[in-house]
Amino acid sequence: MGTVLEYTTTADLEYLDRLDLYKIEKPYVCTLEPWNIPGADRNNLAVSPHEMAIRDMRPHLKDFHTDVHGFQIETFPTELTGDELRDEEMVQARYYPEVEDFLKRRFGAKDVHIFDVTVSPRQANYQWP
Repeated sequence: MGTVLEYTTTADLEYLDRLDLYKIEKPYVCTLEPWNIPGADRNNLAVSPHEMAIRDMRPHLKDFHTDVHGFQIETFPTELTGDELRDEEMVQARYYPEVEDFLKRRFGAKDVHIFDVTVSPRQANYQWP
């Protein structure tokens, strides 16, 4: 296994402001134009940027657990090639069933519903654990 490099950068992330309004009205965003309500707002959000450190989590993959953090990172071998993983139809036809089977076995799930997949190409100099 190659050397794992840790990367950190900074970015401005927008966080919801703490308005008194939110004590009586939940923050909302309306994805449809409120055409039938004159003067209606599409949202009531007030946000401010905050500079935050963004850290590469790959060296810490085993530190995250669903029961503690609400997510965890798992890897498993796939039958698909890199080119096949870039083909959306192939991903839905073959990769989804592989993922569903893996999650059922790993977490004892009865049903698995995949609603989104993001396939990231591996970096040539990084070896997954």
